[in-house]
Formats: sequence, C-alpha cells, structure tokens
Amino acid sequence: MDLQIEFKAGVPLRRQLEGALRAAVRSGRLAPGTALPPSRDLADQLGVSRGVVVDSYSQLATEGYLTAKRGSGTRVALVPSPGTLPVRRQVRTRLRVLEVAPFCLKYTVTALDHVRLRPYASAGADVVVVITRQTPEQDESLLFRGTSPFDGPLVAGLVSQAPELQARGIPTGQGDIEAAFHAGAGLELRLSKGVSVNMDYRLTGIGGGGNRLHAFSSGLGIHW
Repeated sequence: MDLQIEFKAGVPLRRQLEGALRAAVRSGRLAPGTALPPSRDLADQLGVSRGVVVDSYSQLATEGYLTAKRGSGTRVALVPSPGTLPVRRQVRTRLRVLEVAPFCLKYTVTALDHVRLRPYASAGADVVVVITRQTPEQDESLLFRGTSPFDGPLVAGLVSQAPELQARGIPTGQGDIEAAFHAGAGLELRLSKGVSVNMDYRLTGIGGGGNRLHAFSSGLGIHW
C-alpha cells in the first residue's frame, strides 16, 4: 500500500493517519476489500509507533471504513455494516408548553415591606400540554456526503425523540395532556402601590419521567 503522509507538527499523529486513510477510502485509492498492511509494518513505513496505527485501524473500523477479522487481517470494508453507519446530526429544538395550575400555594414574606421587597415561594399541581419539534439543521455522514432526500422536521409523537434529547430531560409530546407539578421562588419589588416588578424562578416536573424544565422570568405586576 502506497500511503504517503507528511505529518504536521501540533496535530496528533493518530488524527492525521486516520484522516489520510479515510480520504484514501473515500477517493477510491483504497478499493473495497483491499488488505491493509499489518500495524507493525505500516508503523515502520511511516516512522510512527505501532500504537498509533493500531488505534487508527480501530477507529476506522468503528466508523465502518475497515473490517478486522482474526486470520485475515484488516481490510477496507465492502459495504457499510447495517446499524453502524456513523451519522452526526445537529437539530434545533422548539418546545411549546401550555401550563395550567388549578392548585397552587404561595407564601409571601412581608417583613421587608419597608424597603418595598416581598420574597415569595410557591408550589402546586399542574396540567400541561407539550409540543416538541426538532428541525434538522445539518447532517454529516462520515461515509456519504449530501442531504438525505427523505429528510424533514421531526415532530415528537409522530417520530420518537432522539435518545440524546431524552437523556437531557427534554419533555416530548404532540399535544398530550400530562400531569405535572411546579415549585419556585421569586422576588417582588413594589415601584408604587399599584405597580410591581417581579423576578421568578420555576421548576416544572412533567409526567413523572424525569422531565424537568427550569425557567427564569421577569414581569410587570398591576395591583388594585
């Protein structure tokens, strides 16, 4: 295998070798089924440690470029293995929440009225409707380039939400009615007898499945 690499200073050798092998597979210089030299031989050819080659082969095998079998060495993959096609997706999530609190308790501290401040805490039971929409911003495949012809926005409830988003606790739904609770605290600053400015923090738990929303808000209050 004729693989000429001019290693650059400041860039990890493994990353440079992976990039060179990946480019060779993409361009067809390394045809499907081509046998790669043993890691020790390639390391001697390139003047790097054997560990750099071993790690590079392992990474490219994980990405689907190479296959490694005992007794037959490392070869360029014939076709991508089903379910192992490496894809990285960037999405924009739009979350809409309609929250109604039929039951709420609020405790207000009046000891600071002389300085026009009223700290408060609240908690209650809610009914919540959630609509989540994930719009793909960018897809990147390490094997294929271009935009998928069948792609489109993902609406939670029609298409299951990505596990990565579920792991972050982002609520999902398409108009489902969920039971929820909220707890929070805030500060009310009285500008006059009838006008106040409020700063508020609220934690909302939805559906009992570990879905949590943290919200900070401010508002203008009118009192009569």
